[in-house]
Amino acid sequence: LLKALIQAESHWDPAARSETGADGLGQFTGVAMKEVRRQMGLGTYADRYRNDTNIRDQLRNFNTTAAYRPRIAIEATAFMLATLLEKYDGNEEAALTYYNAGGNMAAHVRRYGHAEARRRGLLTFSQSSTYAPKVLRYKRKFDAGWHPEQDD
Repeated sequence: LLKALIQAESHWDPAARSETGADGLGQFTGVAMKEVRRQMGLGTYADRYRNDTNIRDQLRNFNTTAAYRPRIAIEATAFMLATLLEKYDGNEEAALTYYNAGGNMAAHVRRYGHAEARRRGLLTFSQSSTYAPKVLRYKRKFDAGWHPEQDD
């Protein structure tokens, strides 16, 4: 799922920058970077990195510069994805929707499922209606042995 998310976000370009100002492999916005820093301040999440203080410290101070460092960007993306999967009890569609568009839309996906939330018009951020299905398609491709250098 992590590889699929990074494929969808940046096509593995560590220097990627979106029109909305999202940076790096995981396409982090300023708000998302702040959330990584906040979550790293909570003991249970910081404990995941207790044996790698360099990564832990960089995530605690996550910023635009760090978003362009591939290892840190992958760790931050993995950290946020794991946190969201935990929050949504493993519901990949809800976790991906939150990653892409925030909690309100993720709550709709969790309640109704992605297709029904989309049918009801509850996914108001236009990209959110296609984002989770796109990432899950990439996940299936990776699971089948696909490599990003092959055609999308």
